[in-house]
Amino acid sequence: MVTVLEPDRDKYNSARNLVESSLDVSYGTAQTASCGRITDPVILPNKGRGFLLSGTELDPQHIDGQLRIWEHWRVWQLVPTERHGTE
Repeated sequence: MVTVLEPDRDKYNSARNLVESSLDVSYGTAQTASCGRITDPVILPNKGRGFLLSGTELDPQHIDGQLRIWEHWRVWQLVPTERHGTE
């Protein structure tokens, strides 16, 4: 499942409102597992099935007692799945 949202600036104290997209997967249970989160998502042209969603993954890490934010460019190929009885 892909979700695109704009977090509440007052709650997260961001210098600007970041549009975020998260990718969650369900393995047939009530709980889902996060497979990633990107900011400023953009839909890219794609001739294949589904669509491409690109953006920046923010990866916070503590190094030598300081918080560092690493930015990685990500592209997800998202293809709809068929779930019996839900389409």
